[in-house]
Amino acid sequence: MRIYPTYHVLVIGEDPVIADRIATFLSARNAGDACLPLGGPRRFEVFTCAGLAHARDVLAHWTPHVLVLVPTVEAERHAELESLRQKYPTLPVVVLTAGEGPDLLLDLEAFAPALPVRPSLDLAPIASAVSAAATLC
Repeated sequence: MRIYPTYHVLVIGEDPVIADRIATFLSARNAGDACLPLGGPRRFEVFTCAGLAHARDVLAHWTPHVLVLVPTVEAERHAELESLRQKYPTLPVVVLTAGEGPDLLLDLEAFAPALPVRPSLDLAPIASAVSAAATLC
């Protein structure tokens, strides 16, 4: 008999439709495949919250392994990451971003551990990034 880990994931996003779509996808997905460093399936227990202000309410009763941040707008990414890091300095963060370039790299380095992922119609890259971030905890 094999026991596969369950990773707790908190999706933080102002738009509940986007956060729920990501949460539903992660919850339903068997994220394990042969390319994962630890191998074997991974299961996700996922909660969502509307923005950073509500993240405190969830985190008071439940501890995630990974945070998924859906910034309200790309220009707010730095401020939201900074606020998140002040409250939760060691949790890995997967950041959904359309940006690239030196600003993104500086944000990821300053607020490590953080992994970027570009949103697309296919949510599989998000699941892969969450799996990778889970190995950091």
